[in-house]
Amino acid sequence: MFCFRRKNAEKRQNVISELVLTEKEYVRDLKITYETFNLHNPRLLEARGIDVKVVFGNILEVCVKFLTALSISSLLLT
Repeated sequence: MFCFRRKNAEKRQNVISELVLTEKEYVRDLKITYETFNLHNPRLLEARGIDVKVVFGNILEVCVKFLTALSISSLLLT
């Protein structure tokens, strides 16, 4: 019985670790997108006729929220 619980706990930990890693990669990709399209200065894209709010929405806010959540989850997992 103990072995079964231990295996389940290990599987659960592996799934959680994979989720955290996936979310970290997602935030990294959002940051790359933010930097690549120079979103700290959206006027450049807007001058080309791109509606930055429609295309990129609240990408920076999403980054901040994900980073906050990942920081909290890292503290809880250690």
